[in-house]
Amino acid sequence: AHGSGVNDVVALVSGLVASAGQDMTVRILDFDNPDQIPVFDLHTAPVDVVIELPDGRIASAGSDGIYIYTVEGLAQDHIRLNGQRSRTISLVALSNDRLISTGDDGRVRLWDLTSPESEPTTLVDIPGIVNPHLIQAGNGLFVAGAARGYVVFTLP
Repeated sequence: AHGSGVNDVVALVSGLVASAGQDMTVRILDFDNPDQIPVFDLHTAPVDVVIELPDGRIASAGSDGIYIYTVEGLAQDHIRLNGQRSRTISLVALSNDRLISTGDDGRVRLWDLTSPESEPTTLVDIPGIVNPHLIQAGNGLFVAGAARGYVVFTLP
């Protein structure tokens, strides 16, 4: 279990559960083996969000950036992305090794995970927070709540 509050949980395709904690860790829960809980502990700030990518890797984020890793490798094979000016509050996995992040800095960023060292594309940059609830409408538009209403955007 986490040493303090849990900020997010996600059910993984494998049947495991990943949880993001205020104790700066992501824990992988296997309810068939509850005594064995792998821990990703490279975050240096509370972890606000955790998701599973289409290829099975895990992405987690907070104010210290975004980390991408596998359940098997955890800290050994991670990638770190840093591109929000402050806290990353949501992640959305896309096809073709792409990832969208939103932050309380008002930016929505598009990441190319095949080239993690490259600068992400800024899709939105507004005053205030872009809320963590981001959806993709059937027509290809993305919609997110924001401090002053909502933002709508498409991918380049």
